[in-house]
Amino acid sequence: MNQIDLAKDSLNESQIRFEVAEHIYNKNGYAFCVRICQEAVELALKAALRLIGVDPLKWHDVGPFLKEKMESYPEWFQNKITELALISKLLASKREPAMYGDERTNKSPSSMFNKSDAKNALKSVEICLKNVKELFHQI
Repeated sequence: MNQIDLAKDSLNESQIRFEVAEHIYNKNGYAFCVRICQEAVELALKAALRLIGVDPLKWHDVGPFLKEKMESYPEWFQNKITELALISKLLASKREPAMYGDERTNKSPSSMFNKSDAKNALKSVEICLKNVKELFHQI
């Protein structure tokens, strides 16, 4: 399997997670929705990195890798990298609380995330998927 095949697989897995996240959102599982959205963003952005031959390792926040390799992308995608990296950073910071809650404050995941949080996470995935899919079409 080459990098392009891995990139396609990552993008497909991202799309599947997005669809699962929408279903979970409709079931009022907001913390779980945020968690799955983080995974979807991570996989979509890893697909973008694999398209240019970069193996993004096992890091959850791949925004710094995108910034580091910015010049390897078309100009229109370069202009999106700051936004995509910010999305990656924000959702990566919510990954653990969305799964485990906050042990310091004794808050459960479901008490930490609400409908608005989940809706924003879904919108973030849509932005990432839209841009990475367009990148696939152009490369």
